[in-house]
Amino acid sequence: MQYFEQMRKMENASCLTQRMMKFNVSVSGAIESILVQNLTMRGKEICKTLNNRMKIWRSNCN
Repeated sequence: MQYFEQMRKMENASCLTQRMMKFNVSVSGAIESILVQNLTMRGKEICKTLNNRMKIWRSNCN
């Protein structure tokens, strides 16, 4: 049941949000969250990587 609710959220989301959700699924298997307890990257590295991806996604959405 929860899977269908999450898929409905994805269908109704903006282009950017859909891309982020798809990325999350491909990396972590979760639509809305990425578990961080097993990450080996530092916080600033993660933010830099995510910010770069956001720039790419925004340019692809327009």
